[in-house]
Amino acid sequence: MQKTTRERMLEAAARLVHQRGYRGVSLNDILTESDAPRGSLYHHFPEGKDQLVQEAMLREVERIDRFLLEAFHEAADPVEGVRAYVGAAAEELQSSGFVLGCPVAPVILDSPEASSNLARACRESIERWHRILRNRFLDAGLPSPRAESLAVLVVSAVEGALILARGSRDIAPLDRVQEELATVLADALSA
Repeated sequence: MQKTTRERMLEAAARLVHQRGYRGVSLNDILTESDAPRGSLYHHFPEGKDQLVQEAMLREVERIDRFLLEAFHEAADPVEGVRAYVGAAAEELQSSGFVLGCPVAPVILDSPEASSNLARACRESIERWHRILRNRFLDAGLPSPRAESLAVLVVSAVEGALILARGSRDIAPLDRVQEELATVLADALSA
């Protein structure tokens, strides 16, 4: 089935922002990459680049949300859920030639205006991942403060490891983080 112009633009925006960051991508780059006519941009995205990038980013965020929820639902415990999450992140980064990491990081790192819808979408995405993890840790019996801290630790460690892995073009940082997080979580759950 042939993709619509809108679909091609969203995919191009996501791919280019992953590669170059928000500020490193122009609307012309997106139009060229998606082979879309200029007039289609404001037809599909009347608010311009921010709207296009936000929608592209949120599609990827929703995919990660679904994976994270499924990984924890299928896992025997939170340790295995986190292993699956980090393992999938490593696999995707490596299979993309070290381009596709977190869809939010390249936008946050380019510092969108704090009051913008794009910045708000970034914050809400990270908060949602944090909430998914915290709730799973709470369900496993961890007290609220510990579940909260571990959720922050997991999100922070994975985000940092993605950057290190992308920079070194090697998934070893993700492998190490996966093992350390598994150890920390197993210890917390057995305490």
